[in-house]
Amino acid sequence: MSIVASELKLYAAAVANDTTANGGAISGTEIIGGLKNNVWPDVPQAERTAGSVKYRKVFIKVVNAASLALTNARIFIETPTPGDDTIVLISGTPTDTQAEADDYTRFYGAGTLDANISAGASTLAVNVETGNASTGANIFRDGDLIRVSDKATVDAVSGNTEFVRLASSNAVSWTGNKATLTLSSGVTLANTYTASTTRVASVLEVASIADAQAVWQRRTVPAGASSISGDKVIMAISGESA
Repeated sequence: MSIVASELKLYAAAVANDTTANGGAISGTEIIGGLKNNVWPDVPQAERTAGSVKYRKVFIKVVNAASLALTNARIFIETPTPGDDTIVLISGTPTDTQAEADDYTRFYGAGTLDANISAGASTLAVNVETGNASTGANIFRDGDLIRVSDKATVDAVSGNTEFVRLASSNAVSWTGNKATLTLSSGVTLANTYTASTTRVASVLEVASIADAQAVWQRRTVPAGASSISGDKVIMAISGESA
């Protein structure tokens, strides 16, 4: 018996607001994927004008009759938001609140491939959203596991996806919002990718999720952000059954 996708659930934290008490323990409220405002509220005009940084905490919960754990779990941004805002992920604890999360400095996010790349490549360039480069969230770090995918959706049958490891030192160099990433020695891409359809994400790795794993989402709305209908971020998880 193994864990199937329907047994991976998303739950809200006990508190969801914009105070330092935001977050805390897991609640009994399941978050249903694909629904508008299931995690984030709309951004009103005043907030778009002034800009903001806000947090929401979610829990990835394994609901399996055999009490199996999800091992080698990989949590990542599958597709960045289409709007001016940016969302990054932060590893949380079972009970931490925004008061603590506001001090965290390790962020995970996604960008787009800068140029077409062939199988066998050991370096790749990735364009990230403003605020996610080295002077901001710095979403790519030495030794990171990264996900490269040109699939239309995370579960699409056609297309390619692979996870590869960055070098343990001097793996990331930044030029503005473009990161040049160097893979670990001897590691190369297995597939050819087209820039216009390929996303590259840093991956939050969790050795085992026996019950629930807390993940913070931090949303940054830059001052003067444009209004957009249907703005969303896609967070995904993969792993193995224990």
